[in-house]
Amino acid sequence: MSSTTNSQALLRIGLSSSSLLAGITQLSWGWRRRTRRLWVRTGPLVSACLIHFALFALAGIFSSRIVSASGEALIKGSSDCGWYDTSIAGKVMNNTLEAHDLDTIDTVVKTGRTAITRGKEYSRACYPKIDGSQPSESLCFSTVIPSIKSSVDLSATCPFQPQACSGPAATFDTGWIDSHYHLGINAQPKDRVQIRKTTTYVPIPLEQKYGSD
Repeated sequence: MSSTTNSQALLRIGLSSSSLLAGITQLSWGWRRRTRRLWVRTGPLVSACLIHFALFALAGIFSSRIVSASGEALIKGSSDCGWYDTSIAGKVMNNTLEAHDLDTIDTVVKTGRTAITRGKEYSRACYPKIDGSQPSESLCFSTVIPSIKSSVDLSATCPFQPQACSGPAATFDTGWIDSHYHLGINAQPKDRVQIRKTTTYVPIPLEQKYGSD
């Protein structure tokens, strides 16, 4: 069997570029003394393997750069981003609005209405139901923290005088909510705030009087 036949057999196997390059190199080394001008025959195959391998390696480097870049959150400053112009509130209080201010007020009202509507939809979809079932909508994973966990105490003490409550109280505590970590508001550490809300619910007897005539 000649070196040409062996080379054709290697090509038919369907090896990868690196494996084909190794096979041709071993074949050429084994036939170097029995075949004249062997490297002239195998040189083009070796060159093609090297070029093919280099192109795929280069493509792999660029594809990894693209994948890593797609997972990064890039923030670019924009003139359309930022806080609302609160100076409009002073004009409303002082009744000094001008014609061009009406467009600003209309934008603020529409934006606020949209935010409230989306907030209601998100809270209905992404917070656990009364029966304890967990949310599964893809909308709920659009934020870093899908939902803020609250602690619930169903046997809390009555917040009023004992005779004013007809049953055990229920207390809901949000815990400390950080504007940066929980709400996703980007601000300098000195401008960040933490809030906490504790609410207590209790049934009261309707026939009881709570005020003087």
